[in-house]
Amino acid sequence: MALDKSKQGRGPVIVKSAGGTLFMVLVSILFNVTLMQNRATDSGTVNPTDQVILATHLLEASLLGFSLFLALVIDRLHYYIKELRLLRKTLEAEKKINQNCPVEDVTSKNPSKST
Repeated sequence: MALDKSKQGRGPVIVKSAGGTLFMVLVSILFNVTLMQNRATDSGTVNPTDQVILATHLLEASLLGFSLFLALVIDRLHYYIKELRLLRKTLEAEKKINQNCPVEDVTSKNPSKST
């Protein structure tokens, strides 16, 4: 229910802007990681401080990427569950309508074969 409420009004705009901001932070972190790796290969030696910072950046990037992926999966699952709920509700309504209608004899509607 809370996810339904957040998807109404200004919710989608806020979620998209927050997701875009987190994606740009992820790109920035990955760019910094590649710069640090290039610097390490150019100099030939690896600074222990750079190793710690590189490991921290990689952990941040993996956590942020995983969080964005989970948010995307949860959003899609919510959409499919909502559609499934609507389909079930429509199916139940159709079943009630079919139960209330009198059943006609199907065999009497078929034209008899003339020989």
